[in-house]
Amino acid sequence: MQPEQLGPYQIGEPLGKGGMGAVYRAVHEETKEVVAVKVLSPHLAAAEGFRDRFQAEVESLKALRHAGIVRLYGHGEEEGSLFYAMELVEGSSLDEELKNGRRFDWRETCQITLQVCRALKHAHDHGVIHRDIKPANILLSSRGQAKLADFGIARVFGATGVTIAGGVLGTADYMAPEQAAGTPVTARCDQYSLGGVMYALLAGRPPFRAQDLAAMLQLQRFAIPEPVRRFAPDTPQELERIIARMLEKDPTERFPNTIVVARRIEAMSQALARVAADDFEVYQTGETPAASEIESGSSSAADELAYAVTRDARETSDFEKPVVESSLNGPAASGARYTAIESIDGRGDSSAPWSSIVGQALVLLVAIGMLGGVGWWLMRPASADALHARVQQATEKRDPNTRAIQAVEDFAERFPFDARAEEVANWGKKLRLEQLRRRLQLARYSGLREREASSEEILLQRASRLSGEDPAAAADLFDALAELIRIGDDSTKQIELSLLARGEANRLRRAAREERKQLAEFCGKKLTAAKGLPESRLETRQAIAQAVVALLPPSDETDEVLAAAEAILAGSDAD
Repeated sequence: MQPEQLGPYQIGEPLGKGGMGAVYRAVHEETKEVVAVKVLSPHLAAAEGFRDRFQAEVESLKALRHAGIVRLYGHGEEEGSLFYAMELVEGSSLDEELKNGRRFDWRETCQITLQVCRALKHAHDHGVIHRDIKPANILLSSRGQAKLADFGIARVFGATGVTIAGGVLGTADYMAPEQAAGTPVTARCDQYSLGGVMYALLAGRPPFRAQDLAAMLQLQRFAIPEPVRRFAPDTPQELERIIARMLEKDPTERFPNTIVVARRIEAMSQALARVAADDFEVYQTGETPAASEIESGSSSAADELAYAVTRDARETSDFEKPVVESSLNGPAASGARYTAIESIDGRGDSSAPWSSIVGQALVLLVAIGMLGGVGWWLMRPASADALHARVQQATEKRDPNTRAIQAVEDFAERFPFDARAEEVANWGKKLRLEQLRRRLQLARYSGLREREASSEEILLQRASRLSGEDPAAAADLFDALAELIRIGDDSTKQIELSLLARGEANRLRRAAREERKQLAEFCGKKLTAAKGLPESRLETRQAIAQAVVALLPPSDETDEVLAAAEAILAGSDAD
């Protein structure tokens, strides 16, 4: 039943309804301000500890005052129902746009991402992690402003054990691997999810697709997505690299924070704009100097970062004020409460002493100078030792992350005569094969449609699906594919696919041998126990032996156990 009044708000038309509750258009009875009021489902409020988490999360969200974050106005409780009032954004969510068939080009994707990056940095600086970045939680206003909604909702609901219709809290399609593994979340979880949203805007689909939740969580933890340019060919290569790094499985391999992501995107956009302005003059196609300087901390990067900080400060200065709580004016209804979040007008005398201004300027100049000095030291290209160590670590961990693959290429280009060049090249082959293997695993888990794959990949996917039902037959099929793929084509790609097929065949055979050894050990123990049974239980002894013969396949690993079982059936094991 729709409420008529909640706190100071007169409830109007419903805007949406889901497993967590309903959202209504509402009007403040005194200020006439139009807002959105979300009423939480009663069964959620009844969950143990939920109210405490709700209150704690609201307290942390009060500090968020940013143009890119849907503003929280207040919260309360009415007749057992928890609700909160927030800014009403006239527009649609990215999820609605995608469902309506809209495909975002790379420029639109970059503009949205830049806005979200700054909003996330503001939240992270206040110790607030969103935990559920997805297209449905990014709203586009009628003026094109991207706004993040439902901050902290995943944490509020996460410990209730409550599931909601249509998914899980912390949507699996965009969930960071560490969230999927149940480990503590950090700000870089939001960065991973934002990378997934960028991928979806460009490709029209999330990085992974799976038939059930368990498979999706496995993909998020272990699989590598297809390059986004496969689905959106017009995407700049640098943007593809940025997204790939945001989607790294290891959080330490992602960008330090979302402002660095924004700077990389801005540097790329500026470089591409120069290319267009200079009549398509050929520029370096790798990382632009601005991009590498931003991460290394050069003086120019320091200037850009300083500008980013001051610009963000200007954008949010009207909101960066302390907050106070005030009760609803007038007598409160029985059993009802409402807490408004108000800004304090602390302007006073806007003038500041000149000594204070000069002092602040000096501090800023010293800080920029220090950043420039550190940047000068850090901006040097990675040494051969550093690149070697990075590739070695990735190889040992079987982690074909983007930075490791790039390090292999950098080593080959800059240090071709280094004594370790061949070793690094071999490690690079292993990492690329592991990358291909994970993509094959991705296809198996997600049921990737064959029309999206090459002929070789279709055959490899079929062999992979067979491996779950008949490993021996799948191994033979992989062997045949290894030969077929190489015939008449010695390109690097074909050689890698052939090696992948051969490797999968060997892996399946090793796994089958280990499985037979395990089964032989298990059945051997059962036969030993059967031999110890008294003659009065001869039928039980023979039944066990018969089961062993029926279950164990003949092989080098099982022949000895099978011979013992057949001896029992023949009666030759009698004491």
